[in-house]
Amino acid sequence: MPIAIGWLITHRPTVSALVLAGLCGVLSSIVPYVTDLTALRWIPAHLFGTLTSVNPVWAALIGVVVLGQRLGGLEWIGIGLIVGSNACALVAHRGADAGDDHQDDRRQPQGTGRLSEQHPAGDGGDDRFEAEQHSEHVPR
Repeated sequence: MPIAIGWLITHRPTVSALVLAGLCGVLSSIVPYVTDLTALRWIPAHLFGTLTSVNPVWAALIGVVVLGQRLGGLEWIGIGLIVGSNACALVAHRGADAGDDHQDDRRQPQGTGRLSEQHPAGDGGDDRFEAEQHSEHVPR
C-alpha cells in the first residue's frame, strides 16, 4: 500500500482512470458472485463444487495459451490431481445416484410457479400444492 500511495502522489491519475479502476474492482467481485448464486439455483451443489474446483486448472491453461507461461512439472502434477479427483468425485456420485429413485436434485428458481418441495397437507406448506393435489380451491 505505501508503494501505491507514493506512486499515486508522483503520477496523478485522471478522474476517468479512477472511475474505471473502481468499476473494475466492483465488477470483478459482483459478477462472479451473482454468477455463482445463479448457477447454484440451477445445478446440484455437488456439481457446482466440482466445477468450482476446476478454476485453478482453467487459470493455468489460460496462462499457458494466452500469456505464453511455462508450467513446471509440479504444476502439471497439480493439474492432473485436480482433474483426477474431480473425475473420481463425478464417477462416485453417479454410482451413488444409480440406486436412487430421487428426481433431479436441481433447485427451481423462486417465482416460476413450480414447487421445489412437496409439503403434505396440514404442515403449513404451500397452498398451491394442496390445491393441485386435492383439486379444490384453498382460500388464501
